Amino acid sequence: MTVHDLRGTAVTRLARAGATEAEIATLTGRSLRDVKTVFDSHYLSRAPELGDSAIAKLEKNVLATKFPNRVPN
Repeated sequence: MTVHDLRGTAVTRLARAGATEAEIATLTGRSLRDVKTVFDSHYLSRAPELGDSAIAKLEKNVLATKFPNRVPN
């Protein structure tokens, strides 16, 4: 195991916890481009919880658009 492995694991765990790419780049010392490369290459390849999170955000956005007074925070 190397420092790079640990940093890659940190990127993965931060992403799965809901951190943004900019937040992850800041905390790990990587560029935004590097964070995206880590996501695409091996650490977050098709994580189901990220897909679920994306759908939840889309549904919340659709509800906010159609019913602006009914969307919970």
